[in-house]
Amino acid sequence: MKEKITIIVVTHNHRYILVKRLLEYYNNFPVKIIIEDASINKHQFPPKENLDYFHFPKKDMFSRIQHATKFSKTKYVTINQDDDFLLYSSLMKGKKFLDLNGNYSFVSGKNYYFEDFLDFIHLTEVYKDEALGSIDDSNNLNRLLKFCNKSQLLVSSLFNKKHLLKNFDRFNKFQKKIIKKKKNIYFKFTFSLFMLSNYKYKYLNTAWQLRDRNVYPFGSKSNNKNLRHPIIQSNLYESNSEFRKLHKSIKEIYKIKNNLVLDNLLKKFIKRFYDRFIEINKINNSNNYKIKLFFFAPTLFNILKIINKTFRIVFLERLFSSKSKKNIINKIDKNEYTKFLYVLKKYKLAINKLALNKLTIGKK
Repeated sequence: MKEKITIIVVTHNHRYILVKRLLEYYNNFPVKIIIEDASINKHQFPPKENLDYFHFPKKDMFSRIQHATKFSKTKYVTINQDDDFLLYSSLMKGKKFLDLNGNYSFVSGKNYYFEDFLDFIHLTEVYKDEALGSIDDSNNLNRLLKFCNKSQLLVSSLFNKKHLLKNFDRFNKFQKKIIKKKKNIYFKFTFSLFMLSNYKYKYLNTAWQLRDRNVYPFGSKSNNKNLRHPIIQSNLYESNSEFRKLHKSIKEIYKIKNNLVLDNLLKKFIKRFYDRFIEINKINNSNNYKIKLFFFAPTLFNILKIINKTFRIVFLERLFSSKSKKNIINKIDKNEYTKFLYVLKKYKLAINKLALNKLTIGKK
């Protein structure tokens, strides 16, 4: 079968069971899959014509995504983190839109959390409708401003490959200009700075991605130095050398003319990342405590965990959720959802074991 798009699967820390689950989910869909693995040891997956595996234990996520994008042969690519699922029918809607609108660079839709609860799958919206929308203003500063007030996870979009590579080239120039030891800190700027490029983002009001809530909450404190947004607070309020360097490099590379607007936008932009960093720190510290509690009192831990989950799902989320589970499922292709439920059930025990193993957990 001829592949229509390429799905780049990024993984690390021996999370192979998650990748196997994904491969089974995408089986029989006409997609090309490229696995970019940063684990220490190489892993062997069953050979398939539509599957390529690359082992780069020393490359960061940006470098691995860039490598896979260059290696891909399809016109469109998307990035799939190993514990999430992208809906093929929605990807095809995105492909159709990009085929008809060449001045748009990427497209995505609604994201949902899923978690196993008493042998049924509970779905909740990741972002509220009012926080979502297209970012397609003709002015690049206005696009960045809109992005500051939006919540889309841009990484999981469907991208025009040529446009994506051009944006990567710009970001490479940006990385070379900022302080060397800080390069990894600004990695998550990669897709956000696309707002300053020539192309636009389209939001489709359709189910796009299903994100595993059973895996990612169990963050290990040892991963704190690799968090997504470790931006130091001084960048927000002081005209220090680092902020001036950041300001200058963005202005030159993305050809920004209005200094005042750019300055205000960057402060707001960085603050958003910093706030998220504080939030992740709290989650990690809380879950680190839960993991310690589990080892000292596993029975008590499990009882408290079940009580907490029951109260949250049965009472809080059901009471305040704007849309019911049934309405969410109605937005998802039935065959895809059936396949999704099948692989969740098949790999349930292995995934639960992974989530409790603090040596292999942690988000990409």
